[in-house]
Amino acid sequence: MNQELNLVDLIYEFNSMVATVETHNTIQIQDQVLRIVDFFFQKPKTNAKFLVSKSSILRILIDSFRLVRDFEIQQDLIQVLFQVTLVKYGSKRIVEFNGTEAIFESISLFPSAIPENFTIHFILLAKLSEKDAKFSTKFRCFHLTTFLLENLRYYSNDFDHALPVITVFHRCAISPTTCIAFRKHFAMRILLSYLDNASLPLHHVVSICIDSIRLLVKNKGILALTSWKNLVDELVRFYSFLMFDFKDFKEIFDVLELFKDISRIPRGHAVMIDSNLFTTLRDTLAKFQLVTMNSELKDRFVKLNLEIIQDFILRKNLAYPCHNSDIQIDDYKKQISMQSRISPKCDGKFISSPTIEGLHLFFEECQESKSRNFSLTIQSLIDLDSLSMYCFNSTAKFDTQTLLSEFFRTRKPDHIIDPKLTQFYENLQKHSNYFAYSTKSYSISPKFHTFLSPTLRGEPTQLYQKENNITLSIALAKLNIINQPIYSIEKEVFRQKIIFIDPLLNPKRIKKDNFIHSPLPMLDNSQSLVFSADFESSNLLKITKINTHSYDVILRPDTTRHVQWFLFKVTNMDSSTNYTFKFVNFEKNSSQFSSGMQPLIFSRKSNRESGIGWFRIGSLLYYGDSDYTKLTTDTNTTGKLYSLTFNLNFPFDNDECYIAYHFPYTYTNLQHDISNWVNTSISNMYLKIDTLCYTYTGIPCPLVTITDFGKNVEVSKEYIVLSARVHPGESNSSWMIKSIIEMLLTDDPIAVELRSKFIFKIVPMLNPDGVIYGYTRCNLLGFDLNRQWHAPSPNLHPTIYHTKALIQRLISLGKQPLIFCDFHGHSLKKNLFMYGCNSHSKIEEILPSIFAENYAGFDLQSCSNTIQKSKLH
Repeated sequence: MNQELNLVDLIYEFNSMVATVETHNTIQIQDQVLRIVDFFFQKPKTNAKFLVSKSSILRILIDSFRLVRDFEIQQDLIQVLFQVTLVKYGSKRIVEFNGTEAIFESISLFPSAIPENFTIHFILLAKLSEKDAKFSTKFRCFHLTTFLLENLRYYSNDFDHALPVITVFHRCAISPTTCIAFRKHFAMRILLSYLDNASLPLHHVVSICIDSIRLLVKNKGILALTSWKNLVDELVRFYSFLMFDFKDFKEIFDVLELFKDISRIPRGHAVMIDSNLFTTLRDTLAKFQLVTMNSELKDRFVKLNLEIIQDFILRKNLAYPCHNSDIQIDDYKKQISMQSRISPKCDGKFISSPTIEGLHLFFEECQESKSRNFSLTIQSLIDLDSLSMYCFNSTAKFDTQTLLSEFFRTRKPDHIIDPKLTQFYENLQKHSNYFAYSTKSYSISPKFHTFLSPTLRGEPTQLYQKENNITLSIALAKLNIINQPIYSIEKEVFRQKIIFIDPLLNPKRIKKDNFIHSPLPMLDNSQSLVFSADFESSNLLKITKINTHSYDVILRPDTTRHVQWFLFKVTNMDSSTNYTFKFVNFEKNSSQFSSGMQPLIFSRKSNRESGIGWFRIGSLLYYGDSDYTKLTTDTNTTGKLYSLTFNLNFPFDNDECYIAYHFPYTYTNLQHDISNWVNTSISNMYLKIDTLCYTYTGIPCPLVTITDFGKNVEVSKEYIVLSARVHPGESNSSWMIKSIIEMLLTDDPIAVELRSKFIFKIVPMLNPDGVIYGYTRCNLLGFDLNRQWHAPSPNLHPTIYHTKALIQRLISLGKQPLIFCDFHGHSLKKNLFMYGCNSHSKIEEILPSIFAENYAGFDLQSCSNTIQKSKLH
């Protein structure tokens, strides 16, 4: 305590001296300061804590420091202040009492002193900069830019003494305004001299220097073209220097991140293209693959290199504009005229929908049935004129040879029916209805005849584990792709347009001066793959052959802008050839493909010979930046796109293969399933198929009702409303709802109990138009139907309007649904989870908890009951 009191007395006496003694008489002040310093350093840590705890004393000491005009006295006091920064809250207290300004002011008083005399100043400033949010602003106020850069240049060969100086520089460079001042004094040249003087092992100064360069680079106008060239050349040299050994990973990653920053700036990107950076990165990548090290570090290193290499590829504009403007209904009335040949109910006008008053027709199960033993046939349960023009008696017998002949009727004469294929389909009696439906199904093209049965799919893939292990490094895979001739400038002569779908499907939509029309889709070159997408749910816009075995694939976007779903057919392949496909116009910056998911393929020959259905295929998958940019029509601006690249070996020569984003489930699949459901023979089961409404194009939207003939149905049973496929690209939701319906139509004890206690109202496909046209998210009018629940229109969003009316009808009957669940797919999350709409209700958390306890594939952590306002509209 006596020591503390003595320190307080000494500081008070010092303050009194500097306030009264003239500045040219410094002997008394020097003696007093020496006494303070000697006393303080007897127990520096204890005295420093005392000054922090006694804020008023520390404030007096700093105020007294600012009154001193002797350089040596200030240096002694700075040593005391530095010791204070070493204890908890020390730097914070000094900043609060304007200590930063005091040090800057001290430096400005003696600008001509030699740099070595300011070492203690920079050490203290480096500590204070960590706690001072206005550090750069205060630095500018004292006009010390020239002084700082002179000191930085002075220590370019002495990294130990340069550390506090470059730390202060780095803190000041955080401000873009300060960066401009540094540019005028050629700060970049000084920083590059530090890299030029670096040696192994690297000093910590080098890391701070690279970070400082990144701060300067982010200010886009900071360098002239010649300075960009010097910067890139020096960085390439330094990067090559670092790659002599692989120990300084932080600095290596920092330099790579710096290259990425430079590539985002037009001037810098232009200089990078002209430099030998591409060759350096390629050579170091080849060398790096032989190094044994931590896999995470290796993946990160290669990923950064490949992201930079990607920027060497010249960005190309897509052949179509991405629409961001509001969709006009009249534009789509013209497009929809093609549907008049599909359905007699569609004449280009809005289809009249059932009135709300007519909804009682959907609740016949509420009336106790007079007969329990009627036949569940399509005729008794479906309105033939409204549900579809091809739903007919499923008990009719079909000759398989006739069906196959009909399928091949419009194909080329050289397609001869394989007897083995005929025998294979003779064994598929339960699929006979499907083939009959598909020959009359809704289609984008008059040539379309569906062939694939909905059950001809492979075994379900296993659920992703929460710790998903990628068997092949995605980053290293991209290196293999980059080294292919696909990116060689010399190979650009091999680019060929293989197919452009839009002129084939809708020639009036494409302006003649925008695209070259040619007799597509097949080229004379027999070595080229042949693509087609003229069938239900297919999605393909344009194929460009890059070189012998590499193809760029442009997918057809929604009527708005969404691109994710794809499904198309490929023929004329060679099984010994390794093909490269690049889907170039995805809009999401991440995907399940980034986590190791592979595309799906259906091989006709594999299915015929081995019974194999859809299966995952593809190697060396990479999801990242695309070579293309999108061009909006309204603002004439470009936007970023992403690409999926993978290699593929087809299982057979001259096969017919279908490649898809996910297991397809078409509208025809749904009609086929309905025909099977209504022929289910289970005693005491009630099944009814209604047409809930018609879509904009006149396609019926089915409503499935399932329960049993229990007594007092209206009183005792509660309703459960289920729906799916509001987003066409989420085909997994259809498979989920199909499985639920088929489970409810069995004699399993659980299904029997569910039918006895509940009435199920199920809308299995909310967006038939989008499904048929192979869209990802919206309907043909460009509306995301999942954003229309708050105020649906009977004309623009008929399926949502009538589903909501159905629920409102139940509420008006005093039968509020116990559960309303809409099934979706998710492009990023794995496994199963639930979203709710009421964060204040604990009841909505019960069902997810039950699932989590009983099913290992349910991810409770991904569940949420909070609805975002942005998703309401």
